[in-house]
Amino acid sequence: MTKRLQDKLALVTGASSGIGRATAAALAREGAEVLATGRRKDKLQALADQSANEGARLRFVVGDIDEAAFVRALAEQARDADILVNSAGTLTYAPLLDMTDEEIDAMFRTNVIGTLRLSRLVGANMASRGRGQIIMFTSLAA
Repeated sequence: MTKRLQDKLALVTGASSGIGRATAAALAREGAEVLATGRRKDKLQALADQSANEGARLRFVVGDIDEAAFVRALAEQARDADILVNSAGTLTYAPLLDMTDEEIDAMFRTNVIGTLRLSRLVGANMASRGRGQIIMFTSLAA
């Protein structure tokens, strides 16, 4: 297998499970150095261990992208990112009419606001270098 993403840095949100986890693992296998983030340390550690066993480069940082201070710190760590994959998301599994304002606010903070904040900060660095890719995964909730 060729390492098509050798010497590239990829930041992947929502990497502790689902599409984010699969994406982070795939990017690492293709040679990218991956900075994976999510809320669940045990899941991120398992991903990092798996990647290390495969000879891939993946490190992680635990945090929640609905926290503005975390997003700023994460963007600083990923200031040289060539690829940003936004796949963090949260969903309340309930009929809309049964959801509380707090549940709706939490979904919006993570699925929309956090993602846009991070994209703006990382995207500004990409724009100043004249290169980079931002990929957005979202759900009906976003």
